[in-house]
Amino acid sequence: PCSTAVFLMFENGAYAALLASWASDLEAAKRRGPGSHRVQDDAAKVKRAEELVRAGELSKANSALLSEGTLDPRNPAVYRKLKEKHPTRKADVDFDLEKDFR
Repeated sequence: PCSTAVFLMFENGAYAALLASWASDLEAAKRRGPGSHRVQDDAAKVKRAEELVRAGELSKANSALLSEGTLDPRNPAVYRKLKEKHPTRKADVDFDLEKDFR
């Protein structure tokens, strides 16, 4: 379920339903396997977007339609691209936790 439905389950004290939903999500993640590449076809994207619209999640519905899915960072090409976008820091950032974050 979308985050609104999950919040309502919690708010209404439907803890058994909330746990059942969590267990279902966990099983689905196990079936996909670690780092699985989740690419949805257009029909699946539309179905997910419709569910989100019915739940009042218009921004998430838009994102669901435009999403290209997630990529496995263990894939060498994906890892290279991530390293290009997020290079290793060349020097430590000098800061004083007490002084700089008041």
